Amino acid sequence: MAVLITKVACFSAVTAGKLSNAAVLLGLARAGVDLIAFSTCADSATRRGLRLVAISGEQLRKAAARLGMDVAEERSAIIFRGEGPGDLATALDVLEKTKIEVTALEALRDRSGQLAGVIQVQAGQEEAAFKTLSFRAHLDAMVDEASSESFPASDAPAWPAPRFAGGR
Repeated sequence: MAVLITKVACFSAVTAGKLSNAAVLLGLARAGVDLIAFSTCADSATRRGLRLVAISGEQLRKAAARLGMDVAEERSAIIFRGEGPGDLATALDVLEKTKIEVTALEALRDRSGQLAGVIQVQAGQEEAAFKTLSFRAHLDAMVDEASSESFPASDAPAWPAPRFAGGR
């Protein structure tokens, strides 16, 4: 499982008044925020709850404050992108088996057809989750490399063994 694993900042935020989703996204983009994920749901007729994921938490916090958004405490999340169709499911299974509780998951399929996910875990388990997934990815890469290096040696010969007269 060759994967990309990256730590990112994750925030919950609330907007009030007439600040639209477009205004939030444009305001963050103009402030140079490298936004990775954005989701929203209506809290009421005048308030919306947002989930924002970015590379730089400090940059996102400052830009959100300029937009008048109420931003909650920063949490860590992990961006996980695998190469195979079951890599995200395998990563979630590894976390479950190591008793790391996934509290939020946003998954989407990229253009190549692979699933990528923003994984958030129970508070206090973020570093353990990152290390667990990184270690597992490292082990899998080592196995893949050893397998590819030994490939020719494991092939059977393409020709039959010679037969000698007299049974030798």
